[in-house]
Amino acid sequence: MIKEDLLEESCTVLIIGYGDEEGGRKFVAETGYPFPVALDPKRNVYKLLRFIKSFQQSSNSTTMSYFGAVFARGETPPQRYQSDDFNQMGGNFVVTRVEGSDEVKVTHIHRSKFTIDRPPVRDLLKHVVSLNK
Repeated sequence: MIKEDLLEESCTVLIIGYGDEEGGRKFVAETGYPFPVALDPKRNVYKLLRFIKSFQQSSNSTTMSYFGAVFARGETPPQRYQSDDFNQMGGNFVVTRVEGSDEVKVTHIHRSKFTIDRPPVRDLLKHVVSLNK
């Protein structure tokens, strides 16, 4: 349903990872992720959008509670990839094309405050819909 809603808004979703090609392929195979994945091993996009590296944020009580709850339910947490950097904070952002040009601008940035901090996809979709009005 989300994928169709995004396509209806002429929106493309892209994951930008800092890992290697093997990790990117493994991610797509394991998750069935239906959108393109780009790699940024030098983390240029991460630096540009000020997605920081932080041991304190990546290991805070919210993250530890998440993993503790996963183990308590007898589940297996998401596996690390060899090229993962546990301290690299990520986020989500929306980029739109400037009307009448080839330029783009960032219209929304969510910088993660801890490892699993991501806005619901519906919230990002609402932002995209508001841009298309």
